[in-house]
Amino acid sequence: MKFHFDRKFIIVAAVLIGVIACVYSFKTFKAVMTQKFIAAAMPVETIVTGEKVSEVFWEPQIPTVGTASAKQSVDIAPEVSGRVTKILFASGQKVKEGELLIQLNPDVLIAQLDSAKAKYDFTAVTYDRQLELYKRNAGQKQSVDSAQADMDEAKANVEKIQAQLDQLAIKAPFAGVLGLRYVNVGQYVSPGTVLVNLQSTNPMEVNFTIPEVLLNNIKTGLKVSVSALAYPGEPFEGEIFAVNSQVEATSRGLAIRASVDNEKGYLLPDMFVEVTVHLEGGKKIIAVPQIAMNYSQVGDFVYLVESGKAVKHYVVSGERRGGSVAIESGLKVGDTIVTTGQLKLHDGSPIKLETPPADAKNNTEKNDA
Repeated sequence: MKFHFDRKFIIVAAVLIGVIACVYSFKTFKAVMTQKFIAAAMPVETIVTGEKVSEVFWEPQIPTVGTASAKQSVDIAPEVSGRVTKILFASGQKVKEGELLIQLNPDVLIAQLDSAKAKYDFTAVTYDRQLELYKRNAGQKQSVDSAQADMDEAKANVEKIQAQLDQLAIKAPFAGVLGLRYVNVGQYVSPGTVLVNLQSTNPMEVNFTIPEVLLNNIKTGLKVSVSALAYPGEPFEGEIFAVNSQVEATSRGLAIRASVDNEKGYLLPDMFVEVTVHLEGGKKIIAVPQIAMNYSQVGDFVYLVESGKAVKHYVVSGERRGGSVAIESGLKVGDTIVTTGQLKLHDGSPIKLETPPADAKNNTEKNDA
């Protein structure tokens, strides 16, 4: 009987322990699931960057495109036929005005010039002798006049041959940069044969057009900024010096020409450029980074930072320029807006605001400029 009692006791104890274990496990499971549910239900903060809204000076501008052209451009060609004996330049070389570029064979003309000078010297001596005799009443006025005519003719012949010699010495008509050479030593050239191209590239001229409706905003002396795709971030400054006297009938555009500094020689003739005309006046406005703007069918909006939450705020946007957007209404100075991370937001989302990296801020400022 004693053995039977102990066995029943063990079974009851085991069942009781199992029940207690089940109850404890259930409560633990319930607590864990409750915590997970609460954690899932709690909103998670989204990390964003932002900045305070401030006023900037907004200068009125006219953006357009244009073409660079040399102030002076010419194809160097001989006026007379001849054989090239000297080439005194290299392709792409800078030259000064009057610098000798190419020499054609001058041997024949040099000989003719020596002969003409000798004849001039003889006629000059003859004239002096006849003039002296006439002053002494030992000669005739007709002889003096004839000697003077011979001397003048000989002098003119000297000057003629000298001019022909000068034509054989081909010089730069103005200072500039030479292009590619199209001639070799020993080559026989004829009048009009292009030997090399010469361009005056500093300052450079830029030709562009604007719509006729903006005619009242344009005048000579206005500053322009020019940029080329080949040199991003390298501005070229200049000013308008000529405005066409008529509007083009086909495009209804007004042709304008500006002079632009090209000291580094980056701009080349016929290069495509972007032009910004800086108009007079200007005012302070509120502008925000373009990356902060959000667009929808209802309207443009930004996210304001208020009490740790992102609040959708509709604005009226205006002109876009260099990575910034002018805000005509909807924001005031001192408001804090979200600049990055807004794709994960909705109205009322909890956010954690962080300061943008210094390099990102500098890049934004460069884009605005």
